[in-house]
Amino acid sequence: MTWPDPVDHDQFATPNYLQAYARKARGDLYRVARMYNGLEVKLFTIDETGERCPECTDAFTGDIVISNCPTCGGTGYTISYQLAGTSYAVPQLAPKLKTSSEMGDIEVAQQNTFVLLGASLLEDQDLVVTVDTRRVYKIVDMEPQLAAIGGEVITQTVICRALSKGAPEYKVVTW
Repeated sequence: MTWPDPVDHDQFATPNYLQAYARKARGDLYRVARMYNGLEVKLFTIDETGERCPECTDAFTGDIVISNCPTCGGTGYTISYQLAGTSYAVPQLAPKLKTSSEMGDIEVAQQNTFVLLGASLLEDQDLVVTVDTRRVYKIVDMEPQLAAIGGEVITQTVICRALSKGAPEYKVVTW
């Protein structure tokens, strides 16, 4: 009886193998998201141009004179968003919280939680825009749930807040 040659397991730790495995995992997740309840989304990252906001800053001193400026959000700098790419998002159902007051019990849903598939790393204040309904969500918290293989992001979980139609982000986002 002859034994087969031992397998060289080091070949599975090469960057090319790990990147190919990450692409396959993302592809499988995309297919599942398209077949079931995944939403096609556009992702926008915040881009501070460095220019002072003309609406809320003093022209001579540069001090912020309006803290809740609708143009810049109170940062004092003009804010624009750049398209970071498209992806699929799988919404997670948020449990409802029950609060009590003198008026009775009220059920309030938590903020929207999405699992983004294969997107680049996002930060707070970035935007998630659904393609079909054109709803704009602002990322308020990045969850530490991130799956990556060989430096390639597979999934990341973000908590978002839906913005009203009159929010300045609706004007800034290019469709």
